[in-house]
Amino acid sequence: MTLHERIQLLVTAFLLILLVAAAAGAYVVGQRDHLVERSDAYDAARDEANDLLTAYVDQEVGVRGYVITGDESFLDSYYQGQQDAERSRSALRRILPPTDPDLHASVDAVEAAAEQWHERSAEPEIQATAEGRDALAAAVVGSRVGRELFDELRGAITRLRDGIRAEDERTKRSLALARRQINIALAVAIAAGVVLLLVMSIALRRWSTQPLAAITLALRDVAAGDLERRIPSVGPRDVAALGADAELMRRRIVTELDSARRAEQALRGRGGVISALRDELSPTQQPLPTSITVAAAFEPVKGVLAGDWYDVLCLDDGCVAVCLIDVSGHGQATGVFALQAKNLMLAGLRQERDAGDVLGWMAASLGDTGDSFLTGFVAKIDPGDGSCRYASAGHLPALVTHDHRVEELGPTGPLLGPLPGEWSTRETQLSPGSVLVLYTDGVTEARGPADDDFGEERLRAVVAARAGEHPQAVVSTVVDAVHDHARGAAHDDLTLVATRWLPRPDPGGA
Repeated sequence: MTLHERIQLLVTAFLLILLVAAAAGAYVVGQRDHLVERSDAYDAARDEANDLLTAYVDQEVGVRGYVITGDESFLDSYYQGQQDAERSRSALRRILPPTDPDLHASVDAVEAAAEQWHERSAEPEIQATAEGRDALAAAVVGSRVGRELFDELRGAITRLRDGIRAEDERTKRSLALARRQINIALAVAIAAGVVLLLVMSIALRRWSTQPLAAITLALRDVAAGDLERRIPSVGPRDVAALGADAELMRRRIVTELDSARRAEQALRGRGGVISALRDELSPTQQPLPTSITVAAAFEPVKGVLAGDWYDVLCLDDGCVAVCLIDVSGHGQATGVFALQAKNLMLAGLRQERDAGDVLGWMAASLGDTGDSFLTGFVAKIDPGDGSCRYASAGHLPALVTHDHRVEELGPTGPLLGPLPGEWSTRETQLSPGSVLVLYTDGVTEARGPADDDFGEERLRAVVAARAGEHPQAVVSTVVDAVHDHARGAAHDDLTLVATRWLPRPDPGGA
């Protein structure tokens, strides 16, 4: 993951924790508000239950006063008490939560007990007194049925009041718990935020500050002259890529300094003739089409004069020619033979010969080469459509990348030297971003400490890993891999050429 992606992940986690904390807090607050409403309802219900008891007591006092005195004014409190009781029962049914069926059943029990008292005691006593039947009224009163029925009514009201009080106390305990939960949720949210901020601080230090500090320290050492100091590729993918690019730059500088030292050594030892041959074997310097990008590495084993040479040039038919020749041997005679082969190959290409015909024409023009021979590869690439026609004179298989697949372009004829031969032309199609890699045996035959060659398998793996990238990245990676494998002086000339075909969009197109 890149640094940006990791930061996004941390921020997302922080927001999720905040959302969860907010949701939990909202839920607990909602529960608290619900409990507050229930507590208020129970407080109001307790008041109504007290008023209900007062209403029935007023009725009982009114009945007793009327029966004893016969004064009808006592009945005013009886009838008013009935109205007050009806109002209190209705208020209780409205106030009590529907989730408390037991309390609603208690209100119904109070109403039923009141009806029994009215029907069997209060109304008969009032009717008997009103009709002047004092004996009947006294008998009803003396039977103590009224007292028992009113005690049952009073007991029903008491049970209702006890039930309301019990639910109110339970609700208040739940309310206190909810308030503690709110405090706990708030504390947890604050603690989680602090912990996540600490995690973000530590993560940013590990993902950004420390890797960048390591890369910066290495760059400062390199800038101070320690060119062997490797620049680490550490941290997230994008930060590691920065270190890798800086390491490629350092290795490129080291390679160029080594080439300059070898050039200076060769020039001092061999003089102007060697310098002239070197210049003649140098690649042609000319602008290439925008769809063609080239990078190369050249490391002669003995100074700057070698039997290897490469060139990339534009032809009159619009194609781009990519050539590489590996002449056997080293020294001035080899350099002269290499220059002769180069002049013939370039002349054949400028005559618009096909790739295989160029090799045949070279062989005929060179005639008897004695003990000298060469291998070579020549390709003509159409910069417009990516078609590639090539021929190989016994040379090592060229490599062409297609995404992360590598195609080999093997020989189309024998090596070029004292024996006659024929060379055919073959064709392959480059895809956008394809890289054509040409190399000499100085790459594949580089020996490591275990006396094992670098080999074509390692080369294919390195090229496949850099498929589609800039040719300079391909060349630098291969050369670094060869150096890491060899860990010592080279035994043969090393030449490597990478050519990428990547068509550019038409700026004038739709």
